Amino acid sequence: MASKIVSIVMIPTRGLVLKDFALEPDEKKFLKGASLMIQSIALNLSSLVTKDPFRDSFAFTLNEALSGEDKLDLNAKKNIAQNSLIQFTPLGISLLQRIIVEKALIDLQRDPDIIIAIEKRR
Repeated sequence: MASKIVSIVMIPTRGLVLKDFALEPDEKKFLKGASLMIQSIALNLSSLVTKDPFRDSFAFTLNEALSGEDKLDLNAKKNIAQNSLIQFTPLGISLLQRIIVEKALIDLQRDPDIIIAIEKRR
């Protein structure tokens, strides 16, 4: 999932960075602007796209893990799953978002068009 989101984020970010910073002669400002832009776009897109799939996958995994537990009744299993989802879903989503942003920053630095633009500023 993270790779797909990063691929999607790279398309508009590359275009925006190359357009918005076309006349910026300072390599550091160019890189700083590009980094901030990709972080913002990646974070916003990932917050829209990751929430439901993560929650569904986490719920399925919890239910699978609890289904083999014979010492708990059905209500206890449901309560454990529900409380775990409430407590840990935001943490899981924030970790996914962090992974996506970090991968996007790495991909930005490896992007051929961005590398060429940086080289022109040196």
